[in-house]
Amino acid sequence: MIRTGDTAAISARMYALTVIGFALWTAFGILRTEWPIILTNSICFCLSGYILIRKIRAHTQR
Repeated sequence: MIRTGDTAAISARMYALTVIGFALWTAFGILRTEWPIILTNSICFCLSGYILIRKIRAHTQR
């Protein structure tokens, strides 16, 4: 997806749900001050958010 920019096979709803899930897990980790939960989920949040943004941009440019 990063090299080709092709996001046709990616579901925007699934990635939106994934991004929300990672954000909630990150918030949970912050509330419990558990760094492994915070670090892993914030990294996954950023990567999934990037894919979601690329999918939304590709959809709006059609």
